[in-house]
Amino acid sequence: PGVNRIDEWFYLVSTGKGKNGGAFPLLRSLDLVEWEEVGTVFPPGGHPVWSANTDFWAPEIHQVANGKVHVYFAARDPTGALHVGVAVADSPLGPYHDPLSAPLVSDPHWAIDASYFLDGETRKQYVLWKIDGNAHRVPSVLKMRELDSSGTHFAEGSVEHQLLSSDKPWEHGVVEGPWLLKRGSHYYLFYSVGCFAAADYGVAVARSTALTGPYTKCSAPILCSGKGWAGPGHCVVISSPSGGDVMVYHAHQSSRMHHIDPGGRHVLVDRVHWHDDGWPRVGTMGTPTPGEQPPIHMAVGFRGDPLRVGESYIFRLIDSELLLQYDGTFRGDHHGDVLFIVREGRCPGGTISLEAAGRPGEFLRHAFGQLVCHVADGSALFHNDATWQVVPGMQTGSEAYNIDGVVAVSMRSINFPQNYVTCAGSRGIIQHADVADLRRLTLLASHVTC
Repeated sequence: PGVNRIDEWFYLVSTGKGKNGGAFPLLRSLDLVEWEEVGTVFPPGGHPVWSANTDFWAPEIHQVANGKVHVYFAARDPTGALHVGVAVADSPLGPYHDPLSAPLVSDPHWAIDASYFLDGETRKQYVLWKIDGNAHRVPSVLKMRELDSSGTHFAEGSVEHQLLSSDKPWEHGVVEGPWLLKRGSHYYLFYSVGCFAAADYGVAVARSTALTGPYTKCSAPILCSGKGWAGPGHCVVISSPSGGDVMVYHAHQSSRMHHIDPGGRHVLVDRVHWHDDGWPRVGTMGTPTPGEQPPIHMAVGFRGDPLRVGESYIFRLIDSELLLQYDGTFRGDHHGDVLFIVREGRCPGGTISLEAAGRPGEFLRHAFGQLVCHVADGSALFHNDATWQVVPGMQTGSEAYNIDGVVAVSMRSINFPQNYVTCAGSRGIIQHADVADLRRLTLLASHVTC
């Protein structure tokens, strides 16, 4: 969904056709909760002359620098190619028209997923888009180019800038749905990875001190499938009515982990928390919040970091006495080889690494699917294998264990984000969530005061 605040209202535009047959349903809300339908961007029969009146995708609504309201969108032409277009109106409610009678952005590998950014310092405005490379068996990339004062043409002398390409294994060859914002000294580029119709879809972020990059990617997606919801993605990040930032995105209902239920996509809203390290956290420990959002002053605890950096913990499987050992096994007997110190992740962006308290310099990692403790060798492979994201405990009802210095968590591999710490027999391993017993994906982390 494309969502933005214009005057006192939040406006939402979405993919597809409205009930009246027009393109891009248009809704509005005062609180991001209760919505009313107010028409479509293009009325029935009023689609752009260059389009084939089919496949109206990924619109975004923005009030641009000159005060006009623009909807940037993708549509398919009669040859089957997808292009980015723009619709313009004096009011968010329309009427909208296509001032170009032609696409704004085209590419041999198709252009989709347009977004708009206004630089508050320079007052220059830009359009971002995705080259749909994954549809043509080539890498997908995100690009940006400066617009002129009208916001409907490229600025004279401007050039395209490539911001990101799909080069991480957890991106599954896809980067799409860009959303750019400025916070402090950094530009943050939120984007989606994977296939929108699959449970491995998620939201990632990259940042840079320069608008055109280079951008440093967070080491893993910041929003992934969780309890009740799968495949979250294609987000916007805006200020909420009650303060703070929120992410609006779509996701599928899911009756079991990493499973897509029938019924299409739903629009969800989750809080964005900006951590001291400068990277954002989203939702409930990186997954869609399953219940009602708390007031901003109460959005703490599980929506922050449950394991404190520099503190020591013992990890055991929930509903058992099996403890995680330095040798990567889970056993009931131990001789002090079970205490881990939480360190900042060896890769950036809301992650942790676990150092063996009794073996300084050794960190828990996965190697060939099994858990081991190794001395850090400084390699990129080691950094990836020894970095984890902490998410809510996967077992239903596990939050009841979160008392007296104990927290129920699951630990996700950053280079294989759908794989979690578990065990087979006594051997500690990482395993894909959809084939694992959820009890064995849930650990109780007990804080130990040394």
